[in-house]
Amino acid sequence: MSHNNYTTQSKKFKSLEEYEHGIIENCLNNNEKTGKIAEKLYKDVSTIKKAITRYSTKYCASPKCSQCLEFENCAEKNLCGIGKDRGYCTSRCKECKVSLHGCEKYNPKIECIYLKGHRKVCNGCKNFKQCRKPKLIYKAKEAISKQQFSKKNSRRTKAISKLSFENRAKYDEYVSPMIKKQLSISVVVATMKEEIKEILNVSITTLYKYIDAGELNCMNIDLLNKVKRKLSNHENIKPNRTKNRANGRSVHDLTEEENKADNLFEMDTVEGVKGGKLFLTMITMKQHFMLGLPINNKKQDDVIYEIDKLESTLGAEKFNSVFGIGKTDNGCEFLDYNGIENSIVPGRKRMKLHYADPYASYQKALVENNHRIIRYILEKGYDFSSLNTTELISIMNRVNNYPRKCLNYSTPYLEMIKVIDEETLGKLGFYYISIENLDMKTKKAA
Repeated sequence: MSHNNYTTQSKKFKSLEEYEHGIIENCLNNNEKTGKIAEKLYKDVSTIKKAITRYSTKYCASPKCSQCLEFENCAEKNLCGIGKDRGYCTSRCKECKVSLHGCEKYNPKIECIYLKGHRKVCNGCKNFKQCRKPKLIYKAKEAISKQQFSKKNSRRTKAISKLSFENRAKYDEYVSPMIKKQLSISVVVATMKEEIKEILNVSITTLYKYIDAGELNCMNIDLLNKVKRKLSNHENIKPNRTKNRANGRSVHDLTEEENKADNLFEMDTVEGVKGGKLFLTMITMKQHFMLGLPINNKKQDDVIYEIDKLESTLGAEKFNSVFGIGKTDNGCEFLDYNGIENSIVPGRKRMKLHYADPYASYQKALVENNHRIIRYILEKGYDFSSLNTTELISIMNRVNNYPRKCLNYSTPYLEMIKVIDEETLGKLGFYYISIENLDMKTKKAA
């Protein structure tokens, strides 16, 4: 039997049909993998995975406020209406047993240990009927209705050319200054105010097209990377893994648990001009919070001195809970691992240090990528010795208040407040900057 009309190529950019949602549900109930489902429907595997992720529904047989993702920040009151009528309900709804019946924001956590690997939903699970935990289920009827709603919603967005003069001016007055302050398009879209979204809610790609077409008062030259990226012509140098600085101190010696630890961090230096002042950068893997400590040159004593100062400010216990396991390169400034590891408290170690392979910067990719944000503000070749303490603090605050996609467009500063209190961060010179006041304009090299 021929299937020439139903190849993957001919079905590109087409949404799933109703009968295909039914086949997906049936296959998931029979515990089949997404690869086999894709073969049956002549679709790409990614299409099936996206459908399962987007159109699955959460169910909870016995809902509890403590299971909700919004539990910590929830401040809902009087959802049941009983307290309002009687005039005595003053407590928050998450402390009440009957509150969930009227809560539209209830979004339970899915924490089942069986939802691993190819299994993304609870369909086909042998413990389905007995399990009382929140479930994630793929149902064809609900998937179809969600897909139809998504289609209708996508058609509601107006083109910028169809906006009224007032609305277009208001939209441009909000977006263009942020682009000119060198915030990325993704950050502008993610942090956009609701009143601006109501005027025009477009994707990152569409906003790029509007800028390229000259629909706004900003241009491509105002974008950070669009006019700067160049193709690399040099050959990749393969790392020589035999030249680690010391046995047992390679990044390959880190255990799986250590690689996932909350106190894992990466360390490096950023250079302005050759032989001039440097930044010692330390970034936490979990919060993406970066410290930029000034050092005069690449001497081991300068690095140890700055880390000692940091430990004395944070305290030995707090320092170890944030900077406990470090990854760095083979630079001469990091050779004295005993001096770096030993605490200012006699007889105690503050951290455990591991070295990356030569020519293997990808082994500490986070700190390398975050150096680009520093370069947004300080162009390569800028002399760091011309910066005073206030300017340095200002730069690192802008870096840590820059929203990140990997943090769901939260900022490293807001994430670090959950670990270190605001007062202690204040002692280090860090403070909050709102997205409206964040300026990432570049300082040009002399």
